[in-house]
Amino acid sequence: MSEYTVKTAPSHSLVELEKIIIDEEFGASEFVSAAATNSGEGLMNGITFKRLEAGTIPKTPTLARHGGTTPPGKAQAWTGVMLVSGSMTAVELFR
Repeated sequence: MSEYTVKTAPSHSLVELEKIIIDEEFGASEFVSAAATNSGEGLMNGITFKRLEAGTIPKTPTLARHGGTTPPGKAQAWTGVMLVSGSMTAVELFR
C-alpha cells in the first residue's frame, strides 16, 4: 500500500500527537515513522502513514518519552525524535 506524510506543528504535546496518530489511523492507515523536519514552512513533524485496506484499524498506539516505562500489555513498535511542545524529544510508540 502507498505511504503519505501528515505535517504537524512543533507545539503539539505528546498527548496531542498521539491523538493525531489515532485519528489518522481510524481512516484505514497505520503509523510508519515520524521525523522532525525543517522545511520552507519552518520546523514541524512529518508523520508517515501507510494506507491499509478499507475498514482496517491497527491496535491503538501509545506515545511516550523514550526511556520511560512500557505501558502494560504493549510492545515498542517505533522509536525516534519528534518536536514535542517545541522541543526535540526522543519518543517511543507502543502497540
